[in-house]
Parts: sequence; structure tokens; C-alpha cells
Amino acid sequence: MDTILFDTSNGRRKELKPTRWIFTDLMSNFQYKDIESISVSDVVRAFLVNLNIGKKRFEYNNDDLMNFIQHNKLEKIAVAIVNNKRHFLDITDFSNIRSRFKEGMDALQLYKIPTKEHFKLFY
Repeated sequence: MDTILFDTSNGRRKELKPTRWIFTDLMSNFQYKDIESISVSDVVRAFLVNLNIGKKRFEYNNDDLMNFIQHNKLEKIAVAIVNNKRHFLDITDFSNIRSRFKEGMDALQLYKIPTKEHFKLFY
């Protein structure tokens, strides 16, 4: 499961500044990457590109988003962690993450990932 941590030092939670991306590599080892140079919009875009399975291009346009919303609107794809509480997000919430979490968040977990099946029992 991919987890994005946000900078919460000095009350910076409101900025939604990603700091670290934690993921499992192909060998099932935990890895992390510092991502302080990208924005939360870049994180959302990267996730949407990954959902765009079957296409050879590395982009995601409005038509792709509308198609995904039509077919998966009620399906939860991510979990926002704010003050030790979990908020399940569908594609609409995820796409509007800045307006949905104006007070910021501590972490974001992406659990609908192509080729990965996560057990809903744990959530």
C-alpha cells in the first residue's frame, strides 16, 4: 500500500506539503522516497496516471477522469489520516483533496492500486 506523509511540523499541515512516499517494491520490501519537491497535485496526478492502466501514455486528462468517475464513483480508493482518524475517499473526494481537507492531513494511503488487491477487512 502506498502511503504519503505530509509535513506537520510547525503547524504546516494546512499546506498539504508531501514529504515522503512509502511503498512496497517488486520484491515486497518497504521502500521510501523523499518527495519534498512535488506538490499534492503531483501526487494526485501520479495516482490517476497509475489508474489509467492499459494506456501507453503517461498522462491523465479530463475524459479519463470522467470515465473513471462514471464507473467507480462509489468505490473508495484512498484513506486520509487526520488527527488519528481515517476518512475514506472516493475518486471525487480524492480529486478535490485540497478543498475536502482545508485543515490539512497527516498522511494519505492509496489502497486501490492497479494489479494489487487489498483486503477491506483491515479498513
